[in-house]
Amino acid sequence: AVERGECLIVFNFHPTNSYSDYRIGSKWNEPLRTVLDSDEGRFGGFRRLEWGHGNSFPPGDGWMERNHSVQVYMPARTVQVFVPERHLSGGIRIIVDPSYIANTPSITCATDLNLVRVEEKALDGPKAYDEVGEHFFSAADGVLRLPQLSEVSFALKRNDGITLKCASEFDGYWHIYFPGVYVITGIGCIRAMAPWEIEKFDKELSEAKKSPRSPANVAKEEAAAAMKAAADKEAKEKEEKAA
Repeated sequence: AVERGECLIVFNFHPTNSYSDYRIGSKWNEPLRTVLDSDEGRFGGFRRLEWGHGNSFPPGDGWMERNHSVQVYMPARTVQVFVPERHLSGGIRIIVDPSYIANTPSITCATDLNLVRVEEKALDGPKAYDEVGEHFFSAADGVLRLPQLSEVSFALKRNDGITLKCASEFDGYWHIYFPGVYVITGIGCIRAMAPWEIEKFDKELSEAKKSPRSPANVAKEEAAAAMKAAADKEAKEKEEKAA
């Protein structure tokens, strides 16, 4: 086991031996949760460690010259990464950047989209997903909130039923693995806000509640301006070619 920052990384490189309730020393007197393991289905694994992604491991007494310990299941030929459970609180928030709205036909604001949550099917061969829920962007501030989730995979669906996919993933779905604020931008990529960006974002949301102009309307105006600028540029290029 190796501690790196706020992560506890546990290895079992034995080719055949697996261990139940294996005790490992740690520095955290708080519950730990699995955030990554090599036995996940997306890595071609057998999903033997799924329990740790949805449940916490309570702290135990000191062990291996550490003040505390944790007991985990360690299948053969696997690696697991644990973090304190507090890092997985706060939920997920998603916003849509005006650049994505400008690049996507038939939408003028975030509320023209719905988020369709999906889960990967446990099967061999090509990846397949089941739709497990639909969520909506707030008309008041343009933010979609998933307060109970720490990770999510999803597609976006327009009001006319057309499904939009992620431009930067081979499977076409957006994937989020940690709580935070995420921005869908450009042609369909996603990025996480840095802590200082989240602080600024929350401040702007707080101030917007006191203002008659909601962030959703501001985003709509910005998207309209971006689309007008793109149309003007295209018209200018056509005029130059004609000349």
